[in-house]
Amino acid sequence: MNISWRTKRQLMYLAIPIIPTLLIGSFLVFNHFTTATCTDGKINQGERGIDCEGPCPQICEARILPPEIIWSEAFPTLPGVYNLAAKVQNRNDDLAVADAVGQFEVLDIEGNVIYQDQVLVDLNPSSTVVPFIGTVAIDGVPETTRFSFDFSGTEWQQVIESDNIDPVAVRSSFISGSKTEPRASADVSNTTRQNFRDLAVAITVSSEDGDVVAVSNTVIDLAAGESTELIYTWPRAFPTTEAICQQPVDLVVAIDASGSMNSLSNDPPEPLTSVKTAAKRFAGLFSGQDRLGVVSFANTAQTVQSPTTDLESRVSGIDSVIITAEAEVGYTNMSAALDEALALLNRVATPGRGQAIALLTDGLPTAPDGAPDPEVAAINAASNIQQSGIELFAIGLGEGVNEVFLNRLLSGDRSRVFKTSNADELSVIYSQIASAVCERSPYQIEVFPNPPIY
Repeated sequence: MNISWRTKRQLMYLAIPIIPTLLIGSFLVFNHFTTATCTDGKINQGERGIDCEGPCPQICEARILPPEIIWSEAFPTLPGVYNLAAKVQNRNDDLAVADAVGQFEVLDIEGNVIYQDQVLVDLNPSSTVVPFIGTVAIDGVPETTRFSFDFSGTEWQQVIESDNIDPVAVRSSFISGSKTEPRASADVSNTTRQNFRDLAVAITVSSEDGDVVAVSNTVIDLAAGESTELIYTWPRAFPTTEAICQQPVDLVVAIDASGSMNSLSNDPPEPLTSVKTAAKRFAGLFSGQDRLGVVSFANTAQTVQSPTTDLESRVSGIDSVIITAEAEVGYTNMSAALDEALALLNRVATPGRGQAIALLTDGLPTAPDGAPDPEVAAINAASNIQQSGIELFAIGLGEGVNEVFLNRLLSGDRSRVFKTSNADELSVIYSQIASAVCERSPYQIEVFPNPPIY
């Protein structure tokens, strides 16, 4: 069909106003029907926030509650060896995160970081877990332990309500032997249809007043529906700051004041000064119903403080222990110290009160030529103490200590023998002795399974 030039011009005039309308309409249609994404920086498809939740897998950061660090601590097990642990609560009811990086930092009294390490932690919804690093050798004395999380590189995920259950049940728990070598057990069950591999199960031990005194951890495989008994052990009695014994006790601290006790320094005499500092802390671990006396020994032995309930007198008695001029070139009369401590306790013996002696020495017993064998004499004196029903503990300080002799002194009972080359560790040792001496209310334990997040 032929169209005249006039008709073409009229059609062109009509198209001019229609073209912009078509372009605008096309843009609106395209924009409306383009698929929204979880990376377009908009709330345009029912998200809870910008590109998060709703149809998007990303959890909105604004509603993530940071975990609460309830406590973190370095727990002594042996001199210079610690278990690191923290108690952490995930406050999110429906959010979980797998393999969050937790970091421990241990600081000394001057604020210097003396140890740090990392551990991976799974945080299930509304869960409480105990991140743990065990058997850590630390060069120094921990004063503060910090725990923190680094969530970079991890993603929180939502857990539907039907999955938010306790996948591992703890049925029962028991603890025994807390005065010597503590042992705890717990029954755990897998309540899910999944097999758990590398399931971490931590345990905390608390004193009557709620202070956590020890922790441990084990990692097991637990099949779906399976139950098992877990056993936890510790090599020493639990350290404690508890001050009240159920049964009052009488104690004697026997401190070596021979010439070698200033071998590290003369002013102040070291290690004697550090020994006295630790002994004074030990004296403060017992209440006003307990009595503590002090014996000093070198060439001979003497009572510098009779057993007393008064803390100030206990401390002044320990402070009065000095190295005399005669002791500088004398002997270490250990048997005399043990005999003096036994006689002291016999003088104050009262029915219903426990009795104990803690002997500290930096070497073997010695005696002048012609005197009876000093080692045999010390072993005989220790035997008299133990036959009297009195608890005896021996602390060997320094490199010159013969641990074999100390074990013989305690009739082979290694749980009552302590050895360290670092005087700074004596406070921990004295605390362990206090726990062993003092019969306290039963310890309470809690078990914290940490099931993996799938």
